[in-house]
Amino acid sequence: MTQQLKGQEFTASGTFNVPTGVTAVKVTMTGGGGGGGGSTNTVTPAGGGGGAGEFVQGLMVLVASGGSVTVTIGAKGTGGTGGPAPAVATAGTPGGSTSFGAVTVAGGFGGQPGGTTTSGNGGAGGGVKGGALTLGGTARKGNPGLPEDWWFSGGAGGGSSSNSGVGGAGGDAPGHTGGTAGTSTIFGAGGSGGGASLWGNGGNGANSNFDAAAVSVSNYGAGGGGAGSQAADHAGRAGGNGAPGYCLVQWEA
Repeated sequence: MTQQLKGQEFTASGTFNVPTGVTAVKVTMTGGGGGGGGSTNTVTPAGGGGGAGEFVQGLMVLVASGGSVTVTIGAKGTGGTGGPAPAVATAGTPGGSTSFGAVTVAGGFGGQPGGTTTSGNGGAGGGVKGGALTLGGTARKGNPGLPEDWWFSGGAGGGSSSNSGVGGAGGDAPGHTGGTAGTSTIFGAGGSGGGASLWGNGGNGANSNFDAAAVSVSNYGAGGGGAGSQAADHAGRAGGNGAPGYCLVQWEA
C-alpha cells in the first residue's frame, strides 16, 4: 500500500495528536514578525522596519505514537505608537517564539522609533543568524537572514531610516522581498520596510506627512513597516504590526 503525505497546519497554539503508528514528523515553522517603529511630528528620521521571525524547514522530529505534542504559535509584534510632541514615539514590540515541543524558533525584533537623529534603526531578524540590526543615519536595507544549518535560518532584518528623510527597504527571504521604503517629502521622512519571511513580503514603510499608519502584514513571520515622520503641524503615526508565527506538521501514513 502506497503511503501518502499528510499534514496539519497551526495558526494558533494547540496540541498535535500523533496518529497511531507515526514515530517521526517533519516540522516547518516560523516565529512572529516584529512590529515597525512609530514616529513623532518631527521631520527626520522616521520609524525603522520590524525584523522577520526565524524559520525552520522540514525538520525531522521524533514523536511517540499515539502521544501528543504542544504547539505554541508566536504572537505578532505590534507597531510602535506615535504622536505629536511632546509625545515620544515608541519602538515596535518583538514577535513571539513558535515551538513544536522542544523545538523553538525565535521572533523578530521591533523597529526603533523616529523622532531623533539617533533613532529609526531597523529591527534585527530572529535567530542566531538573523539579519543584524541596521542603524539609522544612512538608509540601509535590512540584512537577509542566513542559514544556520540545513533546516534553520535566521529571519531577515528590517530597514533603517536615515536622517536625510530616506527610508530603507527590509531584508529579503527565499522567494520574497523586504518591504519597500516610504517616500520622502520636504515635510517628513519615509518609514522603512519590514523583513520578509518564507511566507511573504515584509510590510512597506509609510510615506511621509499626510500618510496613514505604516503597513501591517499578514504573511506569517514577516516584519511590519515603519511609520513615516510628519511635519511639525501634524500628528505622528503608529508603526505597522508584524505577522504571527506558523507551524506545519507533516507525516506519512
